[in-house]
Amino acid sequence: MSSGFSGASAFLFLLEFAWKGTLLLALAPIYRPADILAGTKAVNAAPGGKLTATISFPATAASRNAYASGEVTFAVTRSIAENRDVFWVTNTCYDLAGQTLSKVDLAVVWGMWNSLEGTAGPFVASGSHCRAIVTFKPWLGKPLGDAVFEYDVLQ
Repeated sequence: MSSGFSGASAFLFLLEFAWKGTLLLALAPIYRPADILAGTKAVNAAPGGKLTATISFPATAASRNAYASGEVTFAVTRSIAENRDVFWVTNTCYDLAGQTLSKVDLAVVWGMWNSLEGTAGPFVASGSHCRAIVTFKPWLGKPLGDAVFEYDVLQ
């Protein structure tokens, strides 16, 4: 859907209102500074427009089913360069009886604002097994879709 603004005209529109001292809260669509300079509109749409995420060990990990005790880092992908909310990884480790030993939340670090691949960590893997999820609200413990990764801890 086109707004009728080119990147240059949106920039001039913004300058005119800034000069007049008017606060712009309703400029739609929203343009990022790099998009204005490049004359393009920010596009954050995957097929179907649904935000999904995945989580795994980085490709360099020796095994995707188990990981040695110590520090672990996760590779996270997203389908849309969504930047309104912070993506978090919550890593929870358990003992053999299923009791929680540790629960740590760390933000996903993206290379750039439009990167679809990022990392989170390092986390300490301990106990017998751990569960890592990608979430927007770590205090709720609800994963974003099926972005869940369970792994055993080698002793």
